[in-house]
Order: sequence, then C-alpha cells, then structure tokens
Amino acid sequence: MTKIALLVALLSSLVPALAGTLPTLRSWADCNIDKYQRYAQAQAQWQERLAALVTATAPEHAAHSDQLMRQQLQLIEQSQLELEHLVRHEPARLHSQASLNTWLSPFDAEDRQFLAARSPRYAELLRVGKAHQPPHSQGDKLHTLMREDIMKRPDFGELLQQHLQAVKAIEGIQCPALR
Repeated sequence: MTKIALLVALLSSLVPALAGTLPTLRSWADCNIDKYQRYAQAQAQWQERLAALVTATAPEHAAHSDQLMRQQLQLIEQSQLELEHLVRHEPARLHSQASLNTWLSPFDAEDRQFLAARSPRYAELLRVGKAHQPPHSQGDKLHTLMREDIMKRPDFGELLQQHLQAVKAIEGIQCPALR
C-alpha cells in the first residue's frame, strides 16, 4: 500500500469518528427542528383524534369541531415556521432546554411581521388566523358538551394519556448543545 493510500485510509476511518463527537450548529438545528416537528405531529394527531371523538359522540357538532380542528392545525403549522425561523436565524432565543410548549415564548408580534414579510405561507396563515370569523352558532353548546360530557369519558382520558405520553417521549429526545 502506498503512503498516500495509507493516509487516505487513515483519514477516512477518522472522519466518521470525529463527526460523531463534534456537534455542529447544523446538527443542533436539525435535531431541534426534527424534535419540534415530532411535537407538532403529536399535536396535530391529538386535534384530529379529539375532533373524531366529538363527531362520534355528538354528530350535530361535527362541523364546528372540524372548524376548530382546522384552526388548530393552522396554528400548529404557524408554530413550526416560527420554530424553523428561530433555529436558523436566532438560535440563542430558542428555549430548547425548556418544555416544548414554551419554546416559542420569545416570538412576538414584531417577529411575526418579520417572518410574514419573508414567508408567503406564514403570511397566509397569519391572514387566515386574523380573519374575523363570527362565533359558531353551536359554540357554547360544544364547549358545554366538552366540559360536561366528553372530558369525563374514559375514551377522552385514554386519548389524553396517549398524547401526554407521546409528548413526554418527544421531550426526552436529547439534542446536542448549541455551541
């Protein structure tokens, strides 16, 4: 084996070992984006399952339940875009060592305007979210049904426990420290 071939073989064997021990900003960013995406998926799944439970329990509230679920899914997508912005452009502002539901607490109205100017999808989500929708005619009845019936059901408790367990597992994902 020539000296060059030996050197190439030695360097090739060292690069993967070094790459695994030296976290980079990119690996921190990718890990935290992936972690938050998993959280967002769990949130979306919770909303979808809750809407399905409401529809199965009280079909007369299906349209309103679906409307509320769609609003929540838009907010979840909006939060994913906010998270990606913070990770990519202002990582020090992200509270990634805290509970997932507080990661975006530093994101304010000025940040929303800034991101909306750079992201057409985010601007659209903000526009739709701010559009005044009159209260649903069944809104109060659905809230009462949720409080007095659905939230007391064992199947609601099971869904909630599944969701909380999923979030706990996601929060257990360890990402490298920001350097």
